[in-house]
Amino acid sequence: MKRKIFNTPIVTPLVTALFAFCLKVTGWTVVGKPPSNMKKFVAVVAPHTSNWDGVIVLMTSFAMKLDAHWMAKHKLFEFPRNGFMRWLGAIPVDREVPGDMVAKTSQLFSESEYVVIGISPEATRGEVTRWRTGFWYIAKEANVPIVLFFIDGEHKRCGFLEVFTSTGDCPTDVELIKKKFEHIKGIRYHK
Repeated sequence: MKRKIFNTPIVTPLVTALFAFCLKVTGWTVVGKPPSNMKKFVAVVAPHTSNWDGVIVLMTSFAMKLDAHWMAKHKLFEFPRNGFMRWLGAIPVDREVPGDMVAKTSQLFSESEYVVIGISPEATRGEVTRWRTGFWYIAKEANVPIVLFFIDGEHKRCGFLEVFTSTGDCPTDVELIKKKFEHIKGIRYHK
């Protein structure tokens, strides 16, 4: 099955059941439900502490019947993984090359009826003090809400935290969002 980057869902009842079963077998619980009244939003995914984060979030999104797409470092798209990564909904990002990712992603929102894009503002699995702000600018330019999605490695839970109400100020919003995740420990804990 070939999948375009947007508007070609691979979330079928079989895929949903398969990933729900995988989560159950591995001891993970899905918490919350995707906002049913929103067809477009940016999902802030945190904390990002392990390579397993992407696997767990992907399984959770499929189990929730959510056809989500996510930003991933461009090196993950090298042959032979390129087609498979895109089929899973990944969008390559080269963090070394500054560009117009905000404009391109905002345009995808305007051209599509249904778009959910997951972004980890930590942008790395290591401990960080400063989050990247691209998610905020994408949401603002595309005029879509920001939804908070968590990975709780301590309690093996993953899902929706809340829909975030923006203040309209990027630094303020980023600090408020970071505080929403303070009590959640990732798969690998940082001290």
